[in-house]
Amino acid sequence: VCLLHIAYGASSYAVTTNLYLFGGGKKPVSALQDFLIASSQGSNQVLFIAWATAYPNDSCDAFKKDSSRFSHIQIECLSREDTLRNLKFAEKIIRESSGIFFSGGDQSKIMSLLD
Repeated sequence: VCLLHIAYGASSYAVTTNLYLFGGGKKPVSALQDFLIASSQGSNQVLFIAWATAYPNDSCDAFKKDSSRFSHIQIECLSREDTLRNLKFAEKIIRESSGIFFSGGDQSKIMSLLD
């Protein structure tokens, strides 16, 4: 498992942006906790993007279970099929979310959807 956390805020007027990268295997509880705390600083809405996984519903349910300690955070799920069916909704929810988490799986599917 690899975790990288980058916090960026160029000036006192800038919005702090956090990037958490989890790679392979189980997510460390403390790292997921840090991600969810940082994500709760905005809209309290975390978007779980399940574009890469073959099992979007199962993956989303597992993420919700792992995040259940943070009941004040609303977790929305967006599958590849949902995105293709309603692109305007997908764009809206991506803009409104204060945290975005991409599922595991075939990551090339993410880029093919963005093309």
